Amino acid sequence: MKLNKKQIALYKFVQLKHGDQVRKYTAEPYHTHPLEVALAAGRTLGADTGAVEAALCHDLFEDTDCTSLELIEKLIELGYSYKESFVIYAIVIELTDVYTKDKHPSLNRKARKELEKLRLSAISEIAQSIKYIDLMCNLPSIVANDPNFSKIYLKEGRELLNTMRKGDYLLYEECLDMFDGAIKKTKKVTKVFFDSEFTGLHQNTTLISIGLVSECGKTFYAEFSDYDSSQVDDWLRKNVIEKLRYNGTSQVLYNVDGNISYKGISENIKEKLVIWLAQFENVEMWSDCLSYDWVLFCQLFGHAFNIPDNVYYIPFDICTLFKAEGIDPDISREGYSELKATADKHNALWDARVIKECYFKLTCQ
Repeated sequence: MKLNKKQIALYKFVQLKHGDQVRKYTAEPYHTHPLEVALAAGRTLGADTGAVEAALCHDLFEDTDCTSLELIEKLIELGYSYKESFVIYAIVIELTDVYTKDKHPSLNRKARKELEKLRLSAISEIAQSIKYIDLMCNLPSIVANDPNFSKIYLKEGRELLNTMRKGDYLLYEECLDMFDGAIKKTKKVTKVFFDSEFTGLHQNTTLISIGLVSECGKTFYAEFSDYDSSQVDDWLRKNVIEKLRYNGTSQVLYNVDGNISYKGISENIKEKLVIWLAQFENVEMWSDCLSYDWVLFCQLFGHAFNIPDNVYYIPFDICTLFKAEGIDPDISREGYSELKATADKHNALWDARVIKECYFKLTCQ
């Protein structure tokens, strides 16, 4: 998209008003920003809708000494009709922040942003569309150059998008995806490896124990006192039940430096697990052949929609990694991980540690 003669003349006016202002992080002339927004607006919203002109002028009232009368007179001087001039001016007014620190010094940033969010939710479709573009144009340099402020900007921008939904649908979706992607990248993701023992490979199976170990070494281990003992066969009794740590006790709790061991009913285990998982900003769950393990993990919280917010809803498994690397997925996990086989096999926490070692060897980390 290229600017027409009137738009070029208007851009020269914008250059003059912004003078020697520069972008905060790149030191580029500031007028390159409204130009970037205007060109994108022309490509997506049309060159004859007033969007290009409004985008060129969208920071004039906030960042320069340009007055309303000056802008309208300039537009008319450049050949825009009275109607066109006032349409452009009206969009610029919509895009100009009202609740600024200078105008409202008694309000803190959060209060100002809440009021601004409410105001922006009611502006016109074309103004909201330009705002989407403005947000997207600002985002890369903020994320790349100011990691501390970028967290604030991303949070405020994402909250704004939740209420500012009237603009161009495709632009909205693009902006939403851009913010969500950037937010995900700013969050520290911790891999948590887990395993569980349960009362059989059938629909009504119940959890006997669960073990989790984070990539940084923090552990959670729990034994369930309310599993369905009627489902326990001889193999489970010999290979799982007899290897439980807390046989003969009804309730146990140890918490050493954030490493939790617990025995109790499912509801109490869920509460302890939520607390343990909360120490990580974002959690990525890894297991072995996790068809049952993941379903039972989700069932512990009622269903998949109830798992903690910081736990990614898609689980991952080392079986697929083995297959992708051309290794028989049925390979001995202890043998591959080179962990010395112990009598702890089929203990959920030991198996979680084995899964962790297999993962790091598979990914060469």
